[in-house]
Amino acid sequence: MKHIICFILLLYEGFSLFSQTQTIIFKPDSIDGYDATIHNVVAPNHLNEMYCIYAQPSGYYYAYARALIKFQQINTQIPTNAIILNARLRLFGVDSYWGYGWGNSCYPGYNYPYYANASWIEKITQSWSRTGVNWYNQPATTTENHIEIPNSATQWNWNFADSSQSLVNMVQSWVSTPASNYGFMIKLQSETADKALHFATSYYPNELYRPELEITYTVEPCDIAAELPPEINVCEGDTIKLWNLVADSGSCQWSYMNADGNWANSTDDTLIFVANYSQTVGLIFSKHVYCDTMVSVNINVQPLPAIVFIGDDAVCLGSSITLTATTDTEGCDFLWNTGETSSAITVSPNVPTTYR
Repeated sequence: MKHIICFILLLYEGFSLFSQTQTIIFKPDSIDGYDATIHNVVAPNHLNEMYCIYAQPSGYYYAYARALIKFQQINTQIPTNAIILNARLRLFGVDSYWGYGWGNSCYPGYNYPYYANASWIEKITQSWSRTGVNWYNQPATTTENHIEIPNSATQWNWNFADSSQSLVNMVQSWVSTPASNYGFMIKLQSETADKALHFATSYYPNELYRPELEITYTVEPCDIAAELPPEINVCEGDTIKLWNLVADSGSCQWSYMNADGNWANSTDDTLIFVANYSQTVGLIFSKHVYCDTMVSVNINVQPLPAIVFIGDDAVCLGSSITLTATTDTEGCDFLWNTGETSSAITVSPNVPTTYR
């Protein structure tokens, strides 16, 4: 006889009326700044006052330059369970005193679109050293969540600001996984001559013009708990149900062994499976991606008992007969399809009847 064994999963969590929302502004200086400009024909600038992103002739070569920036303070000043609500990046232009020669290549009256200097901000995906990076060992980047810098509007002192969802996503990835915070790279969308774009670095003398990243985040209290029965004893082939009475308050990630003996996962609020093997079922219950708890329950699967029926299988109309079920397995309970729970039952069928 197969059973469906139903266990209620009790889940409870504490709620806070207030989350902790904070805004922090990173504006690194020459001491804690981590940036560099790399060139393909000249030595990289690791302590320069200006990012100069360009493509232009240089003797027999075309010279290219890209900028790398990492706000490394994120790793130590924002908790990894923070949820980023807003982010704003600001880059500030330089004047002719600090700029190189021609300044930004795109501005009214200049030869647009030949000198268009629109650029990309791309997330860096590999480690790099501020003092060791150069054009030929530069780290890889990804175009996922990249941010567009439009053509500059003035030759000097042109500023850029972005608060897009792409920036929020980029910052969230750094916060959630600090080891992945390699910063970002700025490069021209079209690296053909003659284009240039200038921004102040963390070494710029006037601190107001240094790169700035403003982040607003919240840290929701992680007050969550889950409970499962300590142990469940079932027969081989029984169907087990585990479910969550408050499914709208969180999400479930189950780990269990299926009927074929293979480990499987489920994100359903109600876990239903056939238990053929003893195992430990695990549950990760999450309030949100940064707040979860884990519990488990031992499932002990016993082999089905061998049942022997004693008694005749025929009876005259109007007579009664006693049916007896026996087993060598200790501790068994009996349940007939008549609803009786003794090992022996007496029946008086009027028509051919099957008793189980």
